[in-house]
Amino acid sequence: METYGLEQYGITGIKEIIYNPTYEQLFEAEMDPALEGFEKIGRAHV
Repeated sequence: METYGLEQYGITGIKEIIYNPTYEQLFEAEMDPALEGFEKIGRAHV
């Protein structure tokens, strides 16, 4: 696994870094049902 040099900031376990994702890519990643805890972002109820 690559380290990306982020361990100095306490960031570990990086699987992938995506540069300049589209809104759709961000939305799909944030709505992934496999996410837990602080990783998970829900939809706002208006």
